Amino acid sequence: MGKVQIMRYLVISAAALALAACGQQQDSNGSAEAGKTGETAAADGALKIGADGVPQFRPGAWEMTESGDNANETRRECLGADANPQLREELTRSYPKECKVERDSNSGRLFVKASCPQNGLTIDSEIEVTGSDTAMNMRIGAFVTMPDGKRQGGETRIVGRWVGQCPAGVQPGDSIEG
Repeated sequence: MGKVQIMRYLVISAAALALAACGQQQDSNGSAEAGKTGETAAADGALKIGADGVPQFRPGAWEMTESGDNANETRRECLGADANPQLREELTRSYPKECKVERDSNSGRLFVKASCPQNGLTIDSEIEVTGSDTAMNMRIGAFVTMPDGKRQGGETRIVGRWVGQCPAGVQPGDSIEG
């Protein structure tokens, strides 16, 4: 596992754990809190958001470059019509009322930020997605603010572009060799 993969795993895991801790008791607002239902898109070719609140990208082979912690990694993978289950969970989860949640799916941008107090700490998680059905820019951040005001955490950026159909025999979620 490369340095970028480890950083991605740590950031996504930290975000998932932080939000899971925040979201153990869900409020009645659910994902409808954002006030967004149905499909939205800012303009022709802009990021399209499905009725489930998750961005829609063209299925096929994607080249992805991840950066974080002064490291870059480029890979190709086959993406399907459905979003990764972790991403879907992070973008559509409900939060307890003590969390401050900001959601925006206007202007070709999907942004979710949750700031949750927990045991004297503040756990912040952010996901921002922009792009179109053939290009994506994603920023995932997870941070903890200590009682003394110091902030720890990190951010991963993923830039992707659709490069064609998946090779024969390669399923969504599989890496593409070569």
